Amino acid sequence: MACLRTEILWRLRRGAAAWTPATRRRIEARLHAEQARENPVYRAWLQANGSGKRPVALPVAAWREARVFTGRGKPGARFVSSGTTSVARGRHDFRDLAVYEASVVAGWAWAASERARLERVPPKTGGSQACPQFFAIMAPPSEAPHSSLSRMLEILMLRFGGGRGFWALRRGKWDWAGLSRRLGDLRKKERNAVVFGTAFGWVRFLDACAARRTHFSLGQHALAFETGGTKGRSREVSREELHGLISGTLGIPHGNTRSEYSMCELSSQAWSFGDALRFPPWCLARVAPFLDSGTHLPNGVGVLEIHDLANTDSCAFVRTEDLAVAVGGGFALAGRAPRATLKGCSLAHEGGAG
Repeated sequence: MACLRTEILWRLRRGAAAWTPATRRRIEARLHAEQARENPVYRAWLQANGSGKRPVALPVAAWREARVFTGRGKPGARFVSSGTTSVARGRHDFRDLAVYEASVVAGWAWAASERARLERVPPKTGGSQACPQFFAIMAPPSEAPHSSLSRMLEILMLRFGGGRGFWALRRGKWDWAGLSRRLGDLRKKERNAVVFGTAFGWVRFLDACAARRTHFSLGQHALAFETGGTKGRSREVSREELHGLISGTLGIPHGNTRSEYSMCELSSQAWSFGDALRFPPWCLARVAPFLDSGTHLPNGVGVLEIHDLANTDSCAFVRTEDLAVAVGGGFALAGRAPRATLKGCSLAHEGGAG
């Protein structure tokens, strides 16, 4: 396994160009074989499904119910899924975070390159415009050490944001005044912004801005990203309405408010391009049939399965509890599967006061 993990890490550090379709298929076959041999949970799942030669996506519930770890020894890092206190939380163990960090960096660079290609915008190559200021409407890893979302943002700040960023949730309190002041100062500094927040956090920030009648003018190059839903945790807002409110408040084009999709049990992220969410080339998403005779779903809607080849230390083949439909070379979310547990990174960052 060590040799394959080393190759995957090397290719991630090389970027998307190192992942041709043939390369991905070859590595997927090897990773499946090695995880079937060295991961007891995945091996038992394959045996229960009468399969050994081809991958069978492991239900994400397995990360809540068992230790999904490939190889021997003790994990060096762990992410824990958000959730309510009434349900078990998923646990994603890693030998170390080297592969995860390489996947985050390469995935962000791939998404930026894809945006430039699709929108015919030349990539920024130097100066303050090439080093945006990152803002996170969530708690930092020092206060949310098991949050994969917080760690992802910290990695992006260190790699692409000049090593610094602003966290709006500190010691359980939202710092809306500090966030507003720093967003307002960006024009003076001639720096672009990347504002990343959970959906719950966005709703709270937008409400605070509305109460203070605060608006910004971040310009046509600033980006905003949201992740997660608001159902049952704050006033409920559709994704379309939320994106419109974010764009209007920040003073950015509507198309510059985008979505990010991932979960604790993955090592890669999907980024939105128009109506479609897409993963980088080392991570494959497919919409599979939802096998429940008691449930009728609309035509084309199925359960989302993900083959994440950066999941070297657990299981690369994940059957989520999210419904999706194939669209635009990627997928669009269509809700949660029946009887699925409440999910969303926002749950880990919802407790702030203010």
